[in-house]
Amino acid sequence: MKKCLALFLVCWNGMLTADAKVDLLKQIPLIPAPQLVQDNGEPFPFPGRISIQGWPLHDAEQRRAIDGLIDLLSALPGVETVIDRPADFSIVFSHDPAVVHPEGYLLRISRSGAAIRARTAAGRFYALQTLYQILGFSYFGPGFLYEGEETELPDAGEKKYVPAWTIHDHPRYPMRSLMLDLGRAVFSKAYIQRIIRIMAHLKLNTLHLHLYDDEIGGYRFDSLPLGKENPLALTKTDLQELVRYARSYHIAILPEIESWGHVKSVVYHYPELYGGPGMYGGASFAVGEKTFAVLEKMYGEIADCLPDTAAIHVGLDEARWFVAPGEANKGYTPEKLVTIIYDLVQKVARERGKHLTMHMWADHKGRPIPAQVGPNLVLQPWKYRHSDQERIVQVMSQYGGKDKRPVMMGAGITSACRSGDFAATRLWCLAGDPYPNVLGATLCLWGTNNLADRLIMLYAGASYLWSPRKLQPVEEDPYSEDLRFRFERNMQNWQLIFPDAAEAALDFDRGPEVFLGRYLQPPFNGKAVAPTRDYKP
Repeated sequence: MKKCLALFLVCWNGMLTADAKVDLLKQIPLIPAPQLVQDNGEPFPFPGRISIQGWPLHDAEQRRAIDGLIDLLSALPGVETVIDRPADFSIVFSHDPAVVHPEGYLLRISRSGAAIRARTAAGRFYALQTLYQILGFSYFGPGFLYEGEETELPDAGEKKYVPAWTIHDHPRYPMRSLMLDLGRAVFSKAYIQRIIRIMAHLKLNTLHLHLYDDEIGGYRFDSLPLGKENPLALTKTDLQELVRYARSYHIAILPEIESWGHVKSVVYHYPELYGGPGMYGGASFAVGEKTFAVLEKMYGEIADCLPDTAAIHVGLDEARWFVAPGEANKGYTPEKLVTIIYDLVQKVARERGKHLTMHMWADHKGRPIPAQVGPNLVLQPWKYRHSDQERIVQVMSQYGGKDKRPVMMGAGITSACRSGDFAATRLWCLAGDPYPNVLGATLCLWGTNNLADRLIMLYAGASYLWSPRKLQPVEEDPYSEDLRFRFERNMQNWQLIFPDAAEAALDFDRGPEVFLGRYLQPPFNGKAVAPTRDYKP
């Protein structure tokens, strides 16, 4: 990463330094924006020697979390970086139980250094991400795209300046998630690791992996034939390594195992489980004991990859009702199916001494949840279009409330429409704001593995999930050209100081572009990733 970072910074160096500092530094585009920024006076010259003190570098996972800042500082011309030694400017981390929020932090920047206080490792890490952006933008200027606009910039000079700020910060929502669609596109372990680093820098804390769908199986089970037809599927070892890697960046992995509809890639191996088509084609399971037996094995293998406290998403969306032959007298209903699936998940958890929360899609207008279903259930409604505002408000009035089950909101991009890439996320975050049972939102990347082309969904969405309501431009059309331009400009500036998110780097780790189970680029363009794509049960 260090060589890549140095190349980016050499290309950009000298573009926006300034002697008249204050107005320019106020434009530093922190993403996500903190809860409170206090200006403590004149900015001061960028230090020539920076020391990092109090970070647990002996721990490999903790060391990984700070490597990004060390790489940035090491690539700055004229700046020396040292560890636990005296310097002009010391970055000091300290534990502070008085910081109330578990992911919150206090960051105080002065001429002598940056003091970071938090009561958890996550809080320290998020403070580190904010400091990374402040130092990066302070050294190089807020961004090359300001040039030529109406904003007056002072003449470039030799000195660079750091703002004297005190920042009090914590997230707006406790669960801030990105979903990757492994059931329709291909994601290598290296690509997912890069995405994890980007997520962590933007202060997201949950990675939802949609492991399979009608089109392809994105996970190769050890104990079952599922996924073995896909040469690019993740393995059990891959998933275990990703869980550990994500944990070092304060991100939890939330695997999704479709348990009713969207299961053609499962039926490919178990044709006897086929009940009929789903709501939009594909396949739905035949509800019965054979299906439940296979699901229990799937839940068990995935649970083995997760920590003692974790969550599993079971889908349950867009299916049609079919009961397995010979089981019509067992009293199955869609509502009872929820109870059966929930009990299976909890059985798997008990057998492994784990605590598993079950997530499920709140299908369309919603289905009744039986009263006997326990508390470890999270419902997830979804809408992805800018034009869905009225429906989003209605859905939140249905699911939101003090005495109702926890809710995760489904936002992001659908494969059928990109118009809501961040607009729908904003609408969800505003609509969910009054309700205490709303955990957060998932930024869904459906149908594709081309995150670079859709990065604004993640960049802007992270802003809405973390930053306080008062900082959002609520008076503006979220799909307006002006708002989109500001997000895109700031994102491009940010990519220059955070090259993990650079388009070329993302595309390199991604490999071949895949959309809805087919390659889009030569020499395989148009071909199916796996035979499940064109299988007809």
